[in-house]
This record gives sequence, structure tokens and C-alpha cells, in this order.
Amino acid sequence: YRISRRRIQKRKVPRKHRVTREEAIKFMKEKFNVKIT
Repeated sequence: YRISRRRIQKRKVPRKHRVTREEAIKFMKEKFNVKIT
């Protein structure tokens, strides 16, 4: 979140550091028992 916004020492956020949409949905389902349609 922060790296992409800052101007000094800009760099790409590593791929493995990002959370994909699928992972986020899965996490929400497991953690909070949320149904996402």
C-alpha cells in the first residue's frame, strides 16, 4: 500500500507480497465466515 504511493525510493511491490482477489475472498470466508457473491 505504502510503496506504491511514496515518491522517494519508488519500487514495485513484489508479486508474492500482493494478495490476489481469490486469496482475499478465501481469507474472508475462512476468517469471518462471509459469503461473497
